[in-house]
Amino acid sequence: MLEFPNPFNRRRKPPPPVHGRTFDTFDALHAYQEAAERSIEPMSLPDYRRICRRLPVPTHDQITTFIREFSRAGSWYKHFPFFLPGAPITFFVSPTSGCHVRFHPHGLATVETITRENDTHRRMSRPTETYRLQFGHLQYAGHQIMYVSHGAELPDFCRVPKIAWRSRFRKRVTAGRIPPEVAAAGRVELTGAIHPLAPLGISKLIRSDQWPPASRAGLWPLETGGEFLVRRLEALLNRPQEELQSAIEPERRRQREEIGRAINRVLALIYD
Repeated sequence: MLEFPNPFNRRRKPPPPVHGRTFDTFDALHAYQEAAERSIEPMSLPDYRRICRRLPVPTHDQITTFIREFSRAGSWYKHFPFFLPGAPITFFVSPTSGCHVRFHPHGLATVETITRENDTHRRMSRPTETYRLQFGHLQYAGHQIMYVSHGAELPDFCRVPKIAWRSRFRKRVTAGRIPPEVAAAGRVELTGAIHPLAPLGISKLIRSDQWPPASRAGLWPLETGGEFLVRRLEALLNRPQEELQSAIEPERRRQREEIGRAINRVLALIYD
């Protein structure tokens, strides 16, 4: 099946330096990160449950807000195709949610809470305290690395009420990969269609020289229109963006519901 790249994913600027190293391309950066992550061992499910059960259980409102914000956040969707096949994202519970994490080789990481004073990380749009109040300890990632301390005590950055939020908090911890059972339960295949800016991106793609495909079958989930919906998007190309948005909305809703089911599966593994 043909894969159509997202037209927003241009990657014109070089990636930022990591641990004093510079990289000419994102591919080189990803190769370095993947090599480092291979040294990280998965946690056992009992250890993961022991750690996460010390954290507050996400409320219904936090789960709903998390899904809504994720589906319209930042620029992650630029790296996802708008048509099938999609790409996997894993949703899970992590004690380092809302923190900035610097990964180091040999299974270590530095965890830093985010405050208004030290928010120099463009990927963080809110302080750790605000993140935890809105989303609890929910987190998503294209990989399944959870940064935790394997000691007997829960790390200080997990105890929200006890952190001096106006001061910088940094700690070196052991990095653990989430258990395979959790990775499988929290995995969802998504496309860029979930994002509010999807109509603009789909319009650009259909107007590009990559279109039309050899076959439109299999480019869109059957539950929300299948090949008929793809042809409808083509017909709506010169119509107002609102009409494209309306046509895509059932698929956006389906993907949000899939995320909700994945989160509930993860919570069942932890707390049931």
